[in-house]
Amino acid sequence: MGIKKAILLGAGDRGGRVYANLIKSLPHKIKLIGVAEPVKERRERVSRHHSLDERYVQESWKALLDLKPEADIAIICTQDKVHFEPTMKALDLGYHVLLEKPMSPSPEECIKMVEKAKEMDRTLTICHVLRYTPFWSRIKSIVQNGDIGQIASIQLNENVEYMHMSHSFVRGNWKSKEQSSPMILAKSCHDMDIISYIMDQDCKRINSFGSLMYFNETNKPEGAPLRCLDGCPVENECPFHAGRYYLGIGRGWAMKFTEENSNEAIIERLNHTDYGKCVFQSDNDVVDHQVVNM
Repeated sequence: MGIKKAILLGAGDRGGRVYANLIKSLPHKIKLIGVAEPVKERRERVSRHHSLDERYVQESWKALLDLKPEADIAIICTQDKVHFEPTMKALDLGYHVLLEKPMSPSPEECIKMVEKAKEMDRTLTICHVLRYTPFWSRIKSIVQNGDIGQIASIQLNENVEYMHMSHSFVRGNWKSKEQSSPMILAKSCHDMDIISYIMDQDCKRINSFGSLMYFNETNKPEGAPLRCLDGCPVENECPFHAGRYYLGIGRGWAMKFTEENSNEAIIERLNHTDYGKCVFQSDNDVVDHQVVNM
């Protein structure tokens, strides 16, 4: 079948670190020939590691697709609300598409992407990785074979660790459904997908609820500033203090918002992005928990 060629749209943590590194480890199967990424340091890192032609190193997905690179696969890792247009364009150009989850916050866009893939006879694969794990594959076979009888109910808990919650859903790219996706999609689409996969039945109804019961100003420590590094009086007690966390045990999370593993680079980002803000400020928009009934 030969070595497949791929282009990467979005070189953040998933695209630039996970998929780009995976491609690098499989030189006998796949080769990366182009990247689109608005952050200069990210796209330059991918370009350097994969020895890309400068022509196919672009700031935007549109600029790269307009060049129509001779590739087989488009790997799309843009933010949730920027999945639809590049996916439709990539399918139109004849690429198979590997699309990061969730497909889109819009049901209409999801349907159109599937219809476009069928129209173009291309593969559209969504990164619901739980389907490919031995654990869930075994559970599916047990359920499908009827080994434990008829399924009456399923309980699946997505226990988001509290620092993951603060990093991604209070300070991070998924802190607001208006900017990205509601948490039920951003985080729990894996859970909904795996339940649907195991049961192999159409979903009839989904209910979701939550509240801002914890990350709000009611729980803000007295005297806490907008930014943790501006002299927080509870720095030594608060587990969410950005300085102590991202410069300490949370340094791995810091690598998701800075390209340099240095104290200076991390501090600079904490001083100028939401990752340095107090998690109890009123401008945070996060849902603490959500429950789904299917």
